Amino acid sequence: MSLANAMPKAGADTARTGADWWRQAVVYQIYPRSFADSDADGIGDLRGITSRIEYLAWLGTDAVWLSPFYPSALVDGGYDVDDYRDVDPLLGTLADFDELVAGLHASGIKVIIDIVPNHTSSRHPWFREALAAPKGSPARDRYIFRDGLGPDGARPPSDFSGRFVASSRRLICRARLAVDPGALFLIWAARRIPRQKTASVRMTT
Repeated sequence: MSLANAMPKAGADTARTGADWWRQAVVYQIYPRSFADSDADGIGDLRGITSRIEYLAWLGTDAVWLSPFYPSALVDGGYDVDDYRDVDPLLGTLADFDELVAGLHASGIKVIIDIVPNHTSSRHPWFREALAAPKGSPARDRYIFRDGLGPDGARPPSDFSGRFVASSRRLICRARLAVDPGALFLIWAARRIPRQKTASVRMTT
């Protein structure tokens, strides 16, 4: 007997369907870089996840929540995003993503992705544009900048502590929506990830 036949198909419980399906759902969060490696390069990837769909279904998973898989410098575990519209080449391609989504849907498993529109990488084109732009410009206004304290501005502008130490004299709080979530919803909806209203800015199908 295969794993797929050993347990009821994921999503079979009628209480886990409809607009509020997520309230009772079994959600399996996956950090793609460490879940399953399909090409033996030491880094997990999207094809690796696809190869484990049968097991996810066997567990009774209703939805898979993918941690960010976008191109990233990995300063913040992949949440520092270089490009919200693509897949990190180390993890695969958009075609691999489409195959993964199709496979999960075929097993009755929904897909949740993190958008994180207010947390771009320092390598994002808009952030680089903001650094080069003058104060008060539209490009600069996408982010919140605060001058450093002290005679030479070398001290942080607040006493807030954090795990990531900036080398810049300014503290950049990525609190504004640097990227339009609506545009991103449309991009990923075209890849069968329609918007779902949940506790955070995520997209679900």
